[in-house]
Amino acid sequence: MKHVLLGDICDIQSGGTPSRSCQDYWKDGDIPWVKISDISGKYIKATEEKISQHGLDNSSAKLFPAGTILYTIFATLGTVGILDVDAATNQAIAGLQLKDKRVVRDFLYYYLESCKSKVNAIGRGVAQNNINMKILRAFEVPLYNVDKQKEIVKKFNVIENLLCQYEHKYNILEQLVKSRFVEMFGGNKYPIQKIGTVAKLQGGYAFKSKDYIDGGIPLVQITNVSKSTLIWEEKNCVPTEYLEKYDDFCLNVGDIVMAMTRPVIKSLDAVKVAILNANDTPCLLNQRVGRFIIDADQLNPIYLMTICQMDEFKQYVELMSGNSLQPNISSKQVEDYEIILPPLNIQKQFADFVALTDKSKLSIQQSIETLQTLKAKLMQDYFG
Repeated sequence: MKHVLLGDICDIQSGGTPSRSCQDYWKDGDIPWVKISDISGKYIKATEEKISQHGLDNSSAKLFPAGTILYTIFATLGTVGILDVDAATNQAIAGLQLKDKRVVRDFLYYYLESCKSKVNAIGRGVAQNNINMKILRAFEVPLYNVDKQKEIVKKFNVIENLLCQYEHKYNILEQLVKSRFVEMFGGNKYPIQKIGTVAKLQGGYAFKSKDYIDGGIPLVQITNVSKSTLIWEEKNCVPTEYLEKYDDFCLNVGDIVMAMTRPVIKSLDAVKVAILNANDTPCLLNQRVGRFIIDADQLNPIYLMTICQMDEFKQYVELMSGNSLQPNISSKQVEDYEIILPPLNIQKQFADFVALTDKSKLSIQQSIETLQTLKAKLMQDYFG
């Protein structure tokens, strides 16, 4: 199989950020300006922020045309998308403009998507988790003939379309739960209480990195808390005897945990709150992750979990944690959030409804995982 260098088939440039101190660069801007958090699917149609022509002209930002492939090269590495509109990017993103007719754009997109694990391994070898343009230009792209590339793209597109359909169904079920919540508890029918009157948010323990071992008991850290569930792509473990030594921080099935540093996932527009299942335990609560200690006589955990997934709670968390590079929220700030508190039996009725939708969501999630496994297998076959 012949390969070509990415730098030989694409013009590759990184973006830039206009000075934040100059309002004219940002005020009333009409040029979409892409950040990593804006890349959440194959096509980038809109951005959170826009810059002005003045900002574009007086910075290292560049205007890339629709159809440009974007690739993240700093912090979050290897995320890829295709511009659906003309846009500029920040310096953490490279724009790849294809110039070789032997390569199909969407084939290159899927190839770059397949490189995520490899590029993250490279990035972890440097201080700031990044790759430079020299490394990016040296990527070796397999050069199938154009008809074969189109055939490969067609297979991946079928999988992508199915994934989108399942994800749409999953999102509909999530919205159904939120609508049911409003239907049951809206209209000032029940008293308002602070979370802290019925649940406390316990902070985790500052386990030391020198104690980390291979295997052992995993720590639930900020990076492990995602939307609704824990993810274990990155795992740090401590000796088994720590379960007894630090039993106050031992987590159980059904516990609800929340990230207290970087508490919002921008790409998913959700707070990092998860409920533990049997596959997650045993594990220990690390610092800057909190566990809700719930008064079971007054609060149903599924009811609380749903509150934490509502837009109103996310907006409160964003307000309290601020806009710094390392946003933080305290246990007290979470406990001060006011919630509707219906009688426990009414909460349970709602929890039973959630359990029914969760069964459907589980089936959909299993289908998504099957498709993702198939996609990974095809990527291995075609791209190595």
